[in-house]
Amino acid sequence: MKKTTMFVALLFFCGIVVIAMPLCSYYYSGINTDISSLDTDFSLSYRGETNSTAGKINVDYTRLFNSLSFGFDVFLESKIYAFALNPSYFSIATGGNFKYFFSPDKPFFGFAGIDGDLSSSNQKIGLNIKTGLGYGRFVDVTPLAKTARIITYLLEKEVIFESPSETEMISLAYEIANLPLTYHNSITELLGVLQEMIGRANIVSDKGIQEDEIQGMKSIIEDKGFVRYCGGDIKLGIGYGLSNSTEENNNFLFVLGFNYAFAATPQIQILTLSSMSSSFGNFFQNPQIKFAIDYDHILSEKVEVISSYCFSRKKSENVLSNLHNISLNLIWTLTEKMRLTLGMRFIYKPNEHEWISEIDLFVGADLL
Repeated sequence: MKKTTMFVALLFFCGIVVIAMPLCSYYYSGINTDISSLDTDFSLSYRGETNSTAGKINVDYTRLFNSLSFGFDVFLESKIYAFALNPSYFSIATGGNFKYFFSPDKPFFGFAGIDGDLSSSNQKIGLNIKTGLGYGRFVDVTPLAKTARIITYLLEKEVIFESPSETEMISLAYEIANLPLTYHNSITELLGVLQEMIGRANIVSDKGIQEDEIQGMKSIIEDKGFVRYCGGDIKLGIGYGLSNSTEENNNFLFVLGFNYAFAATPQIQILTLSSMSSSFGNFFQNPQIKFAIDYDHILSEKVEVISSYCFSRKKSENVLSNLHNISLNLIWTLTEKMRLTLGMRFIYKPNEHEWISEIDLFVGADLL
């Protein structure tokens, strides 16, 4: 089991070592960052040795918004496990933060937020409020990433014989970013402008841009499921436990958070989310910690790999537990919204001091 775990971890971290194109240097102040996703997964399994069935439903929702003056982020994670012969289990975690930027051209902000959790293993709802100061912004670099995909597509089709300059790439990205404003969501008008700009770059081959290539460019621009973003933020503040899911008394909290996003290439997105909280009196003795890093790699038009490592330290029944979860998902896109996923998970159970492995094949849907 240790060798398997090491192999999965090595596969995950090796995927991060890539040659990065300058996606994260892109910034266009005229466009807000507004990223949202709603994913659902369902799986049904049968065990012959016990003659029992089990079903799993996962629902994950996130939204990230940044403008020049304010921003917010919200999340919801819901997991439901239903067993035919054993009691069912569920867990729900949700929260969000509102940010107010003190200056449109500076990343300093104040924030206020709330977090909550509920599970079948705890009889009470956990509910915390928090406020404090922070630094950082997130930037939507999807227009530049789509521009890079278009150029790669045209090179593969031998429509162009070399890539445009970095300045020309950014100019093309600005036009794609302005689709809702300048072109009022008219794809046809935008495609005409992009063809003119590519033609002025003197990189078009004698073949020229044909109708099939224009449709290929259109499908890339219209791909709403493709999102890339960069940046990050750090938050420092205080909170108060309105309700605690454990038996501890409600008290004031010290809260710290750090989030980071990096689009290494148009095919690769890396996201790190972390938070830490503890009461003022025993911060170094039993802080509650959450850390997650996700690695998303598009291998082809229909195949995608998503790897993740999650660590959490939390108190349950007055006992601190360290939880580890490593996952590797191979995803086949069936339709624009539906997908088939082969997932492998390695979970460390602190009570049993051992790793367990799971392999699932399930159908998922992107609802946003």
